[in-house]
Amino acid sequence: MAQYSQYMNNNYLLNPAVAGTEDYIDVKLSYRTQWTGIEGAPKTYYASVNSSLGRLRTQSKRTLHDWSRGFHAIGGLVYRDQTGPIARTGLYGSYTYNLALTRSLRLALGVAVGMQQFSLDGSMLQLYNTSTVIANQASRVPDATVGLWLYNDNFYGGISSSQILGNQLDIAYDPG
Repeated sequence: MAQYSQYMNNNYLLNPAVAGTEDYIDVKLSYRTQWTGIEGAPKTYYASVNSSLGRLRTQSKRTLHDWSRGFHAIGGLVYRDQTGPIARTGLYGSYTYNLALTRSLRLALGVAVGMQQFSLDGSMLQLYNTSTVIANQASRVPDATVGLWLYNDNFYGGISSSQILGNQLDIAYDPG
Protein backbone atom coordinates (compact mmCIF):
# COMPACT_ATOMS: atom_id res chain seq x y z
CA MET A 1 0.00 0.00 0.00
CA ALA A 2 1.06 3.54 -0.62
CA GLN A 3 2.60 5.85 2.00
CA TYR A 4 -0.29 7.08 4.12
CA SER A 5 -0.60 7.75 7.84
CA GLN A 6 -4.33 8.15 8.45
CA TYR A 7 -5.51 4.55 8.08
CA MET A 8 -7.95 4.95 10.97
CA ASN A 9 -9.98 7.22 8.68
CA ASN A 10 -10.25 4.51 6.02
CA ASN A 11 -9.70 0.93 7.21
CA TYR A 12 -10.74 -0.28 3.76
CA LEU A 13 -7.28 0.75 2.47
CA LEU A 14 -5.69 -2.05 4.49
CA ASN A 15 -8.45 -4.64 4.62
CA PRO A 16 -11.01 -5.48 1.90
CA ALA A 17 -13.24 -7.17 4.50
CA VAL A 18 -14.23 -3.70 5.76
CA ALA A 19 -16.38 -3.18 2.64
CA GLY A 20 -20.06 -2.78 3.48
CA THR A 21 -19.67 -2.47 7.25
CA GLU A 22 -21.03 1.09 7.29
CA ASP A 23 -24.69 2.06 6.90
CA TYR A 24 -24.02 4.07 3.76
CA ILE A 25 -22.11 4.05 0.50
CA ASP A 26 -18.63 4.87 1.78
CA VAL A 27 -16.77 7.18 -0.62
CA LYS A 28 -13.42 8.61 0.41
CA LEU A 29 -10.87 10.78 -1.40
CA SER A 30 -7.49 11.77 -0.02
CA TYR A 31 -4.36 13.62 -1.02
CA ARG A 32 -1.18 13.65 1.04
CA THR A 33 2.08 15.44 0.41
CA GLN A 34 5.14 15.14 2.59
CA TRP A 35 7.96 17.70 2.85
CA THR A 36 5.99 20.39 1.05
CA GLY A 37 8.15 22.64 -1.08
CA ILE A 38 10.89 20.08 -1.73
CA GLU A 39 11.19 18.91 -5.32
CA GLY A 40 10.38 15.21 -5.70
CA ALA A 41 8.77 14.99 -2.24
CA PRO A 42 6.42 12.03 -1.67
CA LYS A 43 2.83 12.52 -2.85
CA THR A 44 0.00 10.08 -2.41
CA TYR A 45 -3.63 10.24 -3.44
CA TYR A 46 -6.45 7.73 -3.54
CA ALA A 47 -10.16 7.29 -4.14
CA SER A 48 -12.12 4.44 -2.58
CA VAL A 49 -15.75 3.41 -2.56
CA ASN A 50 -17.52 0.46 -0.95
CA SER A 51 -21.05 -0.52 -0.06
CA SER A 52 -23.17 -3.43 1.02
CA LEU A 53 -25.54 -5.02 -1.49
CA GLY A 54 -29.17 -5.35 -0.44
CA ARG A 55 -28.45 -4.85 3.26
CA LEU A 56 -30.09 -1.51 3.88
CA ARG A 57 -33.74 -0.73 3.74
CA THR A 58 -35.36 2.54 4.65
CA GLN A 59 -38.56 3.10 6.53
CA SER A 60 -39.75 6.56 7.57
CA LYS A 61 -36.35 8.00 6.58
CA ARG A 62 -34.61 5.81 9.15
CA THR A 63 -32.09 3.12 8.27
CA LEU A 64 -32.77 -0.30 9.77
CA HIS A 65 -30.24 -3.12 10.10
CA ASP A 66 -31.05 -6.73 9.53
CA TRP A 67 -28.31 -8.20 11.74
CA SER A 68 -29.68 -11.73 11.56
CA ARG A 69 -28.63 -12.38 7.96
CA GLY A 70 -25.38 -12.34 6.07
CA PHE A 71 -24.88 -9.92 3.21
CA HIS A 72 -22.53 -9.19 0.33
CA ALA A 73 -20.49 -6.05 -0.30
CA ILE A 74 -18.33 -4.68 -3.10
CA GLY A 75 -15.74 -1.94 -3.31
CA GLY A 76 -13.02 -0.35 -5.35
CA LEU A 77 -9.77 1.50 -4.80
CA VAL A 78 -7.43 3.46 -7.03
CA TYR A 79 -4.24 5.11 -5.76
CA ARG A 80 -0.98 6.67 -6.85
CA ASP A 81 2.13 7.05 -4.73
CA GLN A 82 5.02 9.07 -6.19
CA THR A 83 8.41 10.00 -4.78
CA GLY A 84 10.67 11.77 -7.24
CA PRO A 85 11.04 9.63 -10.38
CA ILE A 86 9.53 6.49 -8.82
CA ALA A 87 5.76 5.90 -8.80
CA ARG A 88 3.37 3.13 -7.90
CA THR A 89 -0.22 3.06 -9.12
CA GLY A 90 -2.86 0.56 -8.06
CA LEU A 91 -6.39 -0.34 -9.15
CA TYR A 92 -8.46 -2.88 -7.18
CA GLY A 93 -11.96 -4.29 -6.93
CA SER A 94 -13.16 -6.17 -3.87
CA TYR A 95 -15.85 -8.59 -2.75
CA THR A 96 -16.81 -9.21 0.88
CA TYR A 97 -19.21 -11.61 2.57
CA ASN A 98 -20.49 -10.48 5.93
CA LEU A 99 -21.58 -13.29 8.27
CA ALA A 100 -23.71 -12.90 11.41
CA LEU A 101 -22.01 -14.84 14.25
CA THR A 102 -24.50 -13.72 16.91
CA ARG A 103 -27.29 -11.17 17.06
CA SER A 104 -24.72 -8.39 17.52
CA LEU A 105 -21.38 -9.82 16.33
CA ARG A 106 -20.34 -10.08 12.68
CA LEU A 107 -17.38 -11.54 10.80
CA ALA A 108 -16.55 -10.20 7.34
CA LEU A 109 -14.32 -12.08 4.89
CA GLY A 110 -13.00 -10.08 1.96
CA VAL A 111 -10.77 -10.37 -1.08
CA ALA A 112 -9.48 -7.64 -3.39
CA VAL A 113 -7.90 -8.27 -6.77
CA GLY A 114 -6.28 -5.80 -9.09
CA MET A 115 -3.12 -4.54 -10.70
CA GLN A 116 -0.13 -2.50 -9.60
CA GLN A 117 2.15 -0.57 -11.89
CA PHE A 118 5.63 0.41 -10.77
CA SER A 119 7.28 3.06 -12.93
CA LEU A 120 10.45 5.10 -13.25
CA ASP A 121 10.51 8.45 -15.07
CA GLY A 122 14.04 8.60 -16.46
CA SER A 123 13.70 12.27 -17.44
CA MET A 124 13.62 13.22 -13.74
CA LEU A 125 17.04 11.68 -13.02
CA GLN A 126 20.19 13.80 -13.04
CA LEU A 127 23.27 11.75 -13.83
CA TYR A 128 26.95 12.61 -13.61
CA ASN A 129 27.46 11.62 -17.25
CA THR A 130 24.92 13.79 -19.09
CA SER A 131 25.23 11.73 -22.29
CA THR A 132 23.64 8.75 -20.54
CA VAL A 133 19.93 8.50 -21.27
CA ILE A 134 17.63 6.54 -19.01
CA ALA A 135 14.40 5.51 -20.65
CA ASN A 136 11.12 5.41 -18.80
CA GLN A 137 10.50 2.00 -17.25
CA ALA A 138 7.25 0.41 -16.10
CA SER A 139 6.23 -2.97 -14.81
CA ARG A 140 2.66 -4.16 -14.20
CA VAL A 141 1.80 -7.05 -11.91
CA PRO A 142 -1.47 -8.62 -10.78
CA ASP A 143 -2.14 -8.33 -7.07
CA ALA A 144 -4.50 -9.65 -4.40
CA THR A 145 -5.29 -8.92 -0.76
CA VAL A 146 -7.37 -11.00 1.67
CA GLY A 147 -8.77 -10.02 5.04
CA LEU A 148 -11.01 -10.79 8.01
CA TRP A 149 -12.91 -8.16 10.01
CA LEU A 150 -14.69 -8.89 13.31
CA TYR A 151 -16.99 -6.14 14.57
CA ASN A 152 -20.09 -5.00 16.40
CA ASP A 153 -21.40 -1.60 17.56
CA ASN A 154 -18.70 -1.25 20.24
CA PHE A 155 -15.47 -2.57 18.71
CA TYR A 156 -13.75 -3.77 15.57
CA GLY A 157 -10.57 -5.57 14.67
CA GLY A 158 -9.15 -7.37 11.72
CA ILE A 159 -6.26 -8.98 9.98
CA SER A 160 -5.23 -8.80 6.34
CA SER A 161 -2.45 -9.85 4.03
CA SER A 162 -1.44 -7.71 1.05
CA GLN A 163 0.44 -8.61 -2.11
CA ILE A 164 -0.21 -12.32 -1.57
CA LEU A 165 0.73 -13.27 -5.14
CA GLY A 166 4.41 -12.58 -4.44
CA ASN A 167 5.09 -11.08 -7.86
CA GLN A 168 8.58 -10.18 -9.00
CA LEU A 169 9.10 -6.90 -10.83
CA ASP A 170 10.55 -7.17 -14.31
CA ILE A 171 12.56 -3.98 -14.64
CA ALA A 172 15.88 -4.50 -16.35
CA TYR A 173 18.59 -2.21 -17.64
CA ASP A 174 20.04 -3.04 -21.03
CA PRO A 175 22.75 -0.54 -22.02
CA GLY A 176 22.50 -1.92 -25.56
